[in-house]
Amino acid sequence: MKHLIFSLALLLIQTVWCSESYGQHTAIDIVKSYNTNLRGFISDGDVDYLDNIDRLLRGGDVKCVINNRMAKEFAKEKKWNAMTMHSDTYHNELMNRHDDGQIESVELSDYELLTDYQEPRIKMSDFKYPTIFVAARMSVSGKQHSDNMRDLFFVQGPHIVMIDDMDAQESLSKALEYYSEKNYTDAFRIFRNLAYSSRNSRMAQYYYCVMLIKGQGCKDIPKKVRDLETAWFALSGYKASDTDLSDLATKFSMSIKGSTFDSIWLYRPSYKGRRTTVNNQGKYGIMDQNGKMVLDFREGLCSPLSPDGYATVSADKKRWGLMDSDGHQVIPFDYDNIVPYIVDDKYMAIKDKQLYILSSTGVPLRIIKGDFIEIRAVTEDNLALVFNGNLKQIYDFDGNLIEDCDGNVYLNYTNGDLDLHHYNENKPYRKFSVKW
Repeated sequence: MKHLIFSLALLLIQTVWCSESYGQHTAIDIVKSYNTNLRGFISDGDVDYLDNIDRLLRGGDVKCVINNRMAKEFAKEKKWNAMTMHSDTYHNELMNRHDDGQIESVELSDYELLTDYQEPRIKMSDFKYPTIFVAARMSVSGKQHSDNMRDLFFVQGPHIVMIDDMDAQESLSKALEYYSEKNYTDAFRIFRNLAYSSRNSRMAQYYYCVMLIKGQGCKDIPKKVRDLETAWFALSGYKASDTDLSDLATKFSMSIKGSTFDSIWLYRPSYKGRRTTVNNQGKYGIMDQNGKMVLDFREGLCSPLSPDGYATVSADKKRWGLMDSDGHQVIPFDYDNIVPYIVDDKYMAIKDKQLYILSSTGVPLRIIKGDFIEIRAVTEDNLALVFNGNLKQIYDFDGNLIEDCDGNVYLNYTNGDLDLHHYNENKPYRKFSVKW
């Protein structure tokens, strides 16, 4: 009951939206309500405020992405990727800073409705809630203080779907500013960089795809290439429950009977950009770039196709093997863990806590006893990070132990790339580039 007034106010705002009474002033009210609940949460940590924040921000599978200056500072200190910082991590981190005495309060002010901002859309009439842009200034008091941060709030219907840094030069905000000024060349360049650099930047991917479809800022790129690029992102490695991207997925793939895109995982076609694996309610298949099913759905699960053209497959969700891009079984579905890479005609797998080196036809060449749990990653120089009980070890594909890492290895996401880092007080810094 403590925050009943705030909850009722929030419910009133949502009711206005649900009745489809669309008003630009409501977008500012939503951002102001966010500020009220954020201020309350920071001051006393009451979870009622956090629940209200979660209702205002897009929750569920697709969370609101926070990419403002505060988020970037948090990410830098903790070696996170700022573009993957969602609402829950951001607000909990703000609360942690308050508990540590670094932050006393957070306040938004100078709200401004940016009526001249436009966003790339195929047809505005296709969307129930077009994005309304609200600018606000964030002030942070305490040891970690700042009063010169401008944030751009992306408001769609009853939700804030993204908070971005207006002052950054290579940001969605700057790209939208260029786009609104009809400077399509620079807008396209930034959208493209963001779409490729962050696998979580769905807004950038959607805007980039729309500009590809319309040929805005990219008319020098052949239409066939633009269509393939769009298909790549529209069928990207996400659950296609995001409305905008699923609309693109519908445009660039054939409809699968008896399915909805809300129930389908459309993996990115990493194998030479031509084919993608699809999971649909306990079944898997392979689709080509035109939406044609190369392999009709079968019972089981599968991973994305690797650059080598293989996917891990399980028929019973317990034992795994390998399938090629035509849907043919390459390695029997008989292992606890296997990776979809081939090195010098050899594969690597785990079965019954033993590490297996397999020939190209699946014949065991070497079996290494231990307490093996998982092959976590394969590096560009063809080494594998393997979990052997509590140990992290690096093996080559001949089964030779290259290094016992003593726990000092971690996977790091930077600008959309996955790197394997290794460090030790008595050893020089070492970095591996990891295959997806």
